[in-house]
Amino acid sequence: RQDAFLQAHTLKGLCAQLALPALRDEANRLCLLLRSDAQMPSCVPETLLSAYVLTLKAIAEFTQNA
Repeated sequence: RQDAFLQAHTLKGLCAQLALPALRDEANRLCLLLRSDAQMPSCVPETLLSAYVLTLKAIAEFTQNA
């Protein structure tokens, strides 16, 4: 649980530094879940995966148009 929290927290900080608010917000939600007494998720939440995919698409479009 601690390792998962540290990885989610690192992702949240990286996204904050890179101005990726959608992915940052989803990483923050995962941090809050992992910090709570809630049951440990068995997989990455769908909303986090969706934000990740959208971020990758935006980066790909930006690099193709640069």
